[in-house]
Amino acid sequence: VGLVATIALGALPARCVWGQIREATGFIFQSVDRLRELVRRNSRALDEQSDVIQRLMQSVTALKTDSQAIADTARGLAHSASQSARVTQSGNEQAEQAKGGVQDLREKIGELSLQTEDLERRCKEIGAILAFLNHLNNETNTLSVNATIQAAGSGVAGGRQLSVMAGEIGKLADLTRDSMLDIQAINERIQQSSRTTLTATQEGRQEVDSFLKCWVELEASFGRILKWVEETTQSAHGIEGSTARQTQ
Repeated sequence: VGLVATIALGALPARCVWGQIREATGFIFQSVDRLRELVRRNSRALDEQSDVIQRLMQSVTALKTDSQAIADTARGLAHSASQSARVTQSGNEQAEQAKGGVQDLREKIGELSLQTEDLERRCKEIGAILAFLNHLNNETNTLSVNATIQAAGSGVAGGRQLSVMAGEIGKLADLTRDSMLDIQAINERIQQSSRTTLTATQEGRQEVDSFLKCWVELEASFGRILKWVEETTQSAHGIEGSTARQTQ
């Protein structure tokens, strides 16, 4: 009995120790399983984060490429706008020079118009002189007729002299009439030409005035274009700077 009691009392602590060991081992296995599950979850999370980072890097690369393309486009736009500004400025200067030439032409046309008007007045004065010469020619013809009549009623010697005088006066009257007719024809042609020239100069002056009006509108258009080009240049430089900061 004593031996059995001794063996029973000796086996009781070992049984308790093995129970504790089994409990600890089970807890360790459970902890290892939970740790393994956490490692798997962390691995999946790391894989997902890696995919997100990779997509983000691709987006950043694409954004950088697009920003560089926008910057290049803005730089090209600014260069084109600068060239357009120079061309517009040159066109504006040429328009100013052409406008000065047209204004000089307008002044010359005005001078020509005044000269034509003066020529028209001179032709009228010539017409008045021709009218006086016509009256003088009529008086000469009358004198020639009177001399012929007197020659017919005078003696032989006196009649011959008066007849000769009447013949010379008649020749002079004929020459005067012929010269007067020639001068009158020339004067009429001059008047016709002067009237045509005057009409043409007046029409030309009106055309020049209309052209100057259009030229003023053209200058205003050049000014607006130059302003738009300057605004485009500023916008292009702003886009270039913005994309450069975005790329940075």
